[in-house]
Amino acid sequence: MPEPENDVVVSGTVLTGDDTTDDLEGVIVTTVLNTPGVTRLVRPWWRRVGMSDDRSAVRISEEDGRTDVGIEVTVDLTVPIVRLTQDLRHRVATAMTQAGRTPGKVDVIVSRVERSGG
Repeated sequence: MPEPENDVVVSGTVLTGDDTTDDLEGVIVTTVLNTPGVTRLVRPWWRRVGMSDDRSAVRISEEDGRTDVGIEVTVDLTVPIVRLTQDLRHRVATAMTQAGRTPGKVDVIVSRVERSGG
């Protein structure tokens, strides 16, 4: 499967254009946005051009039967960040398991802290 030009893969295979991947991205987006303390998803700079869907903020790769996920979020000023990122990793891993995937690494990047509502 050819990989998109803008994606840099350190290891594993980037999963794109696959219906099951689209479903998994949707599950992850819903899980992240429904996590108390997360105000929004942030798309990586290299995915900001031409894409407006929150799914483009989720990076999924697979290696050795495990699915790795990378997400970048903005969080509410009033929540403890360490606890929130631990909760988010757990929620995403649980959602992946329920979607029939074996969770691997779940990378959470907090790129900004802001007051809830903007």
